[in-house]
Amino acid sequence: CFQSREDHLNQDHDLKQASILHQGWLLMAPTEPNSNNAVENLKSESNKRRWNRRFFLLYEHGMLQYKIEDSELCTAQGGTDLNRICGIDDGYIETGHKNSIKISINNGNNVGEKNNNNNNESSAEISSLYIKTDDRDEFHAWKEVLVDFLKERQEQQIGRAHV
Repeated sequence: CFQSREDHLNQDHDLKQASILHQGWLLMAPTEPNSNNAVENLKSESNKRRWNRRFFLLYEHGMLQYKIEDSELCTAQGGTDLNRICGIDDGYIETGHKNSIKISINNGNNVGEKNNNNNNESSAEISSLYIKTDDRDEFHAWKEVLVDFLKERQEQQIGRAHV
């Protein structure tokens, strides 16, 4: 098969063959703030208890999966394709939680891809995933690996654009 590894993300056997870049317990925000009310809901006192503790695995080809337990027998509950990642930021402003990270995902065009109008404007819809850690060291470890992953993907996109 001549497809890239990223094209095989939804196949379980590819995940078993892929190396894990980073893994660990994180808390995942209950909602995606896509409006002012949703952002306020993330900051509200009643919503603080609704962050869900999940075991996250970041695979080398870009799949970020989460599951209830860290056991290999436990199947993933969900995940995000980080090959469409377009930003990593501190999530404190949106969530009001220290040690939180905002992962922005491009749900439209690939990074650097032009839209149908043949200009550089993006017609992409951006979604965000908010995660947080219990301690500062783990926050820095996750943020570093995610930022490095973003830089690597951006360099690959630039390399493909010049080919």
